[in-house]
Amino acid sequence: SDAPEGNNLKIPPGASEAVITAQFLALLITVLTQDDVITALEMADHGYHKGIMESCPSATYTKFIFANFARFSEGLLTIVVSFLFIVTSTSVLDIFKDFAAVAFISNLDNLAFQLAKRGFITKSVQKDAKKVETATLSEGNTTTKSQCKLLIWNTPFHRLKIRNILFGITSVIICLPWVAIRAKQHLGYYKSLSCKSLTVKFGDETLALADGGTTLHYAYFSNNYKIEEKNKRFKLEGDRPVYYERGQKEWVGERAPGKFLYCKDLQAWAFTIEDVWPRGNSSSTWKACENWLLKSPETEVYALEEVPLQGWSIWTGITDTAQDFSLSCDECSSDIDCSLHGKCVERTCVCSKKWLGQRCDSKIPCNELLYTNNRCSDYEELPGFVLLRDENNKTMEV
Repeated sequence: SDAPEGNNLKIPPGASEAVITAQFLALLITVLTQDDVITALEMADHGYHKGIMESCPSATYTKFIFANFARFSEGLLTIVVSFLFIVTSTSVLDIFKDFAAVAFISNLDNLAFQLAKRGFITKSVQKDAKKVETATLSEGNTTTKSQCKLLIWNTPFHRLKIRNILFGITSVIICLPWVAIRAKQHLGYYKSLSCKSLTVKFGDETLALADGGTTLHYAYFSNNYKIEEKNKRFKLEGDRPVYYERGQKEWVGERAPGKFLYCKDLQAWAFTIEDVWPRGNSSSTWKACENWLLKSPETEVYALEEVPLQGWSIWTGITDTAQDFSLSCDECSSDIDCSLHGKCVERTCVCSKKWLGQRCDSKIPCNELLYTNNRCSDYEELPGFVLLRDENNKTMEV
C-alpha cells in the first residue's frame, strides 16, 4: 500500500525483532567506521596555526577551512544516507547490503589516496601524498622542512578523551531519530491501508451457545466492517488494525457488534463477539482471542483484506472449515467503481437517485404497485413503502 500522508521517506509500518536488532547494530557500525566527522571536529577544536606557513607556504587558512568542511560534509552525508537506508529497510539482508554499498562509496577518497601514494596518478602527486602521510600533529609553533606539524592536544590521553566524547555525542545524535521512528512505528504513525472498509459475508453455519438456550447464526453478522480510526491513526490490537461491524464498537440494542482483530498467540486473524463464550466460560474475564468464532490460517499479513479466503476455521461446537465465507473491499477509487450511478467521495460511493448499494449497482424498487396492471408508479415521496391500490386509487386490504 501507499505510504500515508507525511511519510515521504516511506518508512515501513513496523519491523521484526531481527530487523530492529540489525538496525541498531548497523547504526553503531556507521558511527564507529565514520572517522571523517570526528577528525574534522578535532581539527576545528584545534584551530589553524600560522606556524605551518613556515615550511608549507601553500597551507593557507582558507584551504584549512575548506578541507575540514569538505571532510565533515562527506562524513555527515555518509551518516545521513546510511541512516535513511537503515530505517527504511524491511529485512536484515537489505540493511547490510545497503550499508556495505554506502561504506564502499564513502571510502573512495581513501582508495584514491592509496593510488596516489603508490604513484598510479603522477610522480608529483605521489610526492605530495607521501608528504601528507608522514606529516605529524604536535604542540608548538615550530615546524620542520620535512614535516608539516599542526598543534593538537597536550597528551594522547587528552586526545583519546575528546574522541570518546565526540563519539558519544555522534552516537546519540544518530540514535535519537531512530528511537523516535521506532516509537512512531509502535504507535501506528506509518500504517497505511489500501482499504479501510470491507464487506464480509458468512455462510449458514450456526452455533448453539453454552448457555443452552441461544443459537448464534453467523449469517446475521454479514455486514460492513470498518477500521476504527482516530486522528488519522488506527486502533491497534496485535500491532494491527481492528475492524468493527458497521464501524461501531458499542453495543447496538442487546447485541454486541462483531469485530476482526489479529491474535499474536494464534498467529492468525480472528472474528469475535464481545461476551460470547463459544467454548464455555472458562475464566473470569472475557478475552477476544481466547473466544474466537472464526479464525484465519496462520499468517503475518498486516491488513485483513490480504488474508487468503481459503483455510478459514469456524467454531460450530467443533472446529470446522468455513463455508461460503468471503470478504471484499467496498471502497471506491473513482466514479467507475460506483457503476456510473453515483460519485466516489472520500472512498465511498454516494449514489444518485433510484440507485443504492455499496457500488450503486442496485436500483431502488418501486414504492407503489397499481393493482390494475401491476405497473410500478415509483413515487419517490414514499421511500421504503410497498402499497397495493385498486383502480380507484384506494388502498387494498391484504
